[in-house]
Amino acid sequence: EQLGQSGLDAPKFQDVNQRALAACDGIDGIVDGMIQETRLCTYDANEAVCGQPEASVDPALCLSPAEASVVNQIWEGPRTATGGKLWVGWERGTGNVIGLTATAFGAAAPSLFGEQINRYWVHRDPLFNWRSISREAFASEQLELTRQFSQFIGSDSPDLQALERNGGKMIVTYGNADQVIPPNGHYHYMQRLFDEMGGMARTQDFYRYYV
Repeated sequence: EQLGQSGLDAPKFQDVNQRALAACDGIDGIVDGMIQETRLCTYDANEAVCGQPEASVDPALCLSPAEASVVNQIWEGPRTATGGKLWVGWERGTGNVIGLTATAFGAAAPSLFGEQINRYWVHRDPLFNWRSISREAFASEQLELTRQFSQFIGSDSPDLQALERNGGKMIVTYGNADQVIPPNGHYHYMQRLFDEMGGMARTQDFYRYYV
């Protein structure tokens, strides 16, 4: 909505992510080309707005204020109309996760994963145009999507009592630069898991999470 039909150019998104990476790489004390603790990175895309001291001097790469606002929202994650958080966003410093991809009706979409789920699962219409819904409608549709399909494909239940009771062990790993599944989503799951299974110490007897 903020950028109209043109959207956000992939090279601009990649450039601002590289600037976020450079700003936050050393948070863990080691400059190694990755952000180890993404939750501590608070780089603001407004620093990449054209004319700012740390922005690119290339007009094809620096951001407009509207583009910076959109980037910050991408990093923050989608919210409801009242400000409630629907889910985590893509991590700062992760490149190549945005880029317009062709859809059945000719217009481009920012992510085939989200676009196709809405097109085929929510609307059940191969010609559905994702640009036709408002931000508020999108939030409502995601909640409805969860309601309809979690019982079939959901894998986020924190009730692992059967696994623990039967002596099972689980090792889970994520990459902080995952371009599809943001690792902070699993941080959120871990907090729910600790609450459900009796705390961190007990849970770590059978479940370990590595990033």
